[in-house]
Amino acid sequence: MYRIYPTLLCDVYLDIQLAGAYEKLGKRDAAVSHLKRALEAAMPDSLFLPFAENCNYFIEPLRDLAEGLWNDPIEKIIALYLQNRLEKREHLPVPETLLSLDALSERELSVARLAAAGMRNKEIAAELYLSESYVKTCLGRVFQKLRITDKKDKRSLLVQLLDTEEEEEGCVGSR
Repeated sequence: MYRIYPTLLCDVYLDIQLAGAYEKLGKRDAAVSHLKRALEAAMPDSLFLPFAENCNYFIEPLRDLAEGLWNDPIEKIIALYLQNRLEKREHLPVPETLLSLDALSERELSVARLAAAGMRNKEIAAELYLSESYVKTCLGRVFQKLRITDKKDKRSLLVQLLDTEEEEEGCVGSR
């Protein structure tokens, strides 16, 4: 298709980014609509990577589309996305400017451990019987105390720091 439609990749990326934006704005129907358009354009050429590298912005609407016709391609996209996340996590250097976990209160440490385990703020709040806004504030304090400022990889750095700290204590990793 790309040979007869030279702007295909641009259009796919545009629909992917619009899907992510609509999802962040809480407009799920618009997000799903743009994902459908992107999938229709990309799947004849098996263009999975544009979706996989942006999947964190629209993973739920993508899962909504996983039934029927789109099931196999979406499974491949999500598998690529998860593989990419694991590879990035393994290669991220832990900045030496980080403080130890001793700087955290018990509550902050429990929130940090659940966040590092991949739980969303809403799930952490339910698990610890807290409000979602408190969890968000608490994670902000954790990142501030640990001097984690990298906006993209905050949770990945938190995972690495927790794993490093637990290994030093002789514990088995939390994953």
